[in-house]
Amino acid sequence: MRALSSLLAVVSFTAGALAQVPGQGAPGQQPLPRQPAGTAQPLRPDQLQRDPLNSRWAMPLQPPPFQGFPSLFPQGLGAFGSYPVEGLPGAAGALPFPLLLQPTEPPGWPRWLRGRDADELPYVPGQALLVRHADRVWWKSPDEPAAVPLYFHDKVRSVVAGTELEVRQTGEFEILFHGGGRLVANGQVRVHIDAMDEKVVALQVPVFSKLRAQVSGREYRFVLPDGSVLTVPPDRALAEPEAEVPGPAWLVFERAIEPGCHGGRAALWNGGQRAVTWRHAFGETKLEPGHRLWFFLSPPPEPIGAALAVRGVDTTREGTALLCRSGGDAQVQWSGARFTLGAGTTLRLDPLAGDPFR
Repeated sequence: MRALSSLLAVVSFTAGALAQVPGQGAPGQQPLPRQPAGTAQPLRPDQLQRDPLNSRWAMPLQPPPFQGFPSLFPQGLGAFGSYPVEGLPGAAGALPFPLLLQPTEPPGWPRWLRGRDADELPYVPGQALLVRHADRVWWKSPDEPAAVPLYFHDKVRSVVAGTELEVRQTGEFEILFHGGGRLVANGQVRVHIDAMDEKVVALQVPVFSKLRAQVSGREYRFVLPDGSVLTVPPDRALAEPEAEVPGPAWLVFERAIEPGCHGGRAALWNGGQRAVTWRHAFGETKLEPGHRLWFFLSPPPEPIGAALAVRGVDTTREGTALLCRSGGDAQVQWSGARFTLGAGTTLRLDPLAGDPFR
């Protein structure tokens, strides 16, 4: 009898375990529905960093186009009496009851920043808001000689031109600009606000680890560590007759994880909907939406161009690569690097993509 009880317990446990496996139910039971392929929601830009199987440089998600408000009332209600409605675009004469329009809320900072007991934060082009997300953020106002760390309870501060913000080890903060622009900084960073008015916002970023900027409306200028300037054009410069103004610029600045404290290289990616201009020592480059470029954070005193320049070497082609053989004191310059070759030295330049030596 005891053996029969143990056998029944094992059978019951096995049946319960099979019932918990998706798609394996009792005979005659319909399997659980499966999500068809291709219906999974795409990841957000902040989730791409957590999944190594996805590209880190992907276009941000675009909201679905506006399809109009739903119809609130069925047809044929006019026979029951109605009231005239004037001034409404597209109104077909009347609605079955008086329509009361609520006044729209004036533009301002996000609602979560306007607490009932909080101080009044002026919403003007010459001021921005600093939102401290994580310790430790250093603050230097235009009137102070040195920066001080913000306390844990100091979450929001008003920012004006001349303010400098810094994270020396770990920390994260966000700057909200008038008109909807925002700049999110994570890791070691230093941002100095040079100018901020109704026409332009100028920022100096001599040190950064990772920055994310989403800006539009006014002109925005970012002075990078190598002295180059990234400019986001204003809306009025992009407006054309009978053409829509492109959406905001969505920029990502990320320092490469390489030896050195703040030197090395960094990547700049334009994931927005408008082209930006990058002015550097060799001229001007237009960075289109979806494009990415690399630049040196600490360039040499004498800028080195990207074109090939050789002196004292014999060059031969090997597929798409270029072999440079030196017979004495020679020098090769290409793609921002300069090589000094001794006698009998061979240098092989492999572009890895394309055929620039054709």
